[in-house]
Amino acid sequence: MSIIEEVLDLPVDEGEMAVFTYREDDDLQRPAIVLLHDAHGLIRGTLDIARGLAAEGFVVAAPDTFHRAGRMMTDGSGPAQQDSMLLRKGMTNDGHLSDMNRLAKHLRSQAYVTDGPVGVTGFCLGGRIAFLAAAQGVGFGPSVLFYPTRLWQSDPAVPNAPTPLSVANVINPMLSFFPELDPQNPPERVEEFERTLACAPVESIVVPNGKHGFAQPGGANFQPEHGPEAWQRCIAFFKQHLPVAPA
Repeated sequence: MSIIEEVLDLPVDEGEMAVFTYREDDDLQRPAIVLLHDAHGLIRGTLDIARGLAAEGFVVAAPDTFHRAGRMMTDGSGPAQQDSMLLRKGMTNDGHLSDMNRLAKHLRSQAYVTDGPVGVTGFCLGGRIAFLAAAQGVGFGPSVLFYPTRLWQSDPAVPNAPTPLSVANVINPMLSFFPELDPQNPPERVEEFERTLACAPVESIVVPNGKHGFAQPGGANFQPEHGPEAWQRCIAFFKQHLPVAPA
């Protein structure tokens, strides 16, 4: 079955956010998942992952979280990767959370989305935003985090802001992948993550010999010995915890 790709400029508190959505070309309702890009932005590789996830029976929305810097600045027409701080201009935890809440509300209003919570997943920076949505957002349910970053650090744009972990309220199932060889998530940070969320429905997986980026096909650090297995666990997790599409 073919996959429909649609692009929406979603009104948010700080302008408009481009969102690519993917779904199978039929009349069935399906559960929705938000897929969040890493620091490279909403590049074609991430959109290919979103399309593949849609083929598993989900409605998948991939937003451009760098929208404050301009529309789709990472599609080849914007600044080079070394100007990544320019892309992050104006980003805050509260801003990300507001964007995600608006996107979840939009998805839940669509006739092709099943009633119930929206899943969320993301890589690196996107894993951090996924954590914010899962822990503090409205309308979100299960989450899968791939090597989330800076959960232990305050919002750099807001002096003395609380860290994402310190204000987390995780009540829905969460699956997290931490690569063993990831310098951004050393063992003591992973231990803090597990200790802080010990009473929450969280499963934390340390991937032996895994590298940061191991789960992103086409990326420089993709590891075929680990990535496909992680994706199968991710898909099974969402199928277990998201509302099933009606027959």
